[in-house]
Amino acid sequence: MAEDFMTYQEELLSTTSEAKELSKQYLDARKKQAMYFNKLVVLLSKSGLDKSKKQIDNKIIELLSHADYGDIANEYYTKMLEEQATYKGLKLVLQAYNTHATGLMSIVKMQHIGEMQEMAMKKYGGK
Repeated sequence: MAEDFMTYQEELLSTTSEAKELSKQYLDARKKQAMYFNKLVVLLSKSGLDKSKKQIDNKIIELLSHADYGDIANEYYTKMLEEQATYKGLKLVLQAYNTHATGLMSIVKMQHIGEMQEMAMKKYGGK
């Protein structure tokens, strides 16, 4: 029983460590996505499209076909979407890791309670 307890503890530590690394990747992807979005906003300003009453999404679409800024805008837009897809995927993976870690914590807690009850039974008598 003690071996199982240690195995679940080790798995919990491993799971949380992996989740921590994935969280760093998630944060990095969010930062990069925001950076590319900000670069698109700067291009909107340079192109004069920022003065339009259109929604930002429509302005960006118009920017993608702009004669002077279309190529670089397409590059930024593509990279922004890639980073967005990355962080959204990592978010789902992190949710799964969280669920797994929560389950492991419950097992470890129940095993700990069982071991304490077993020790109390030995110390104070009982079956």
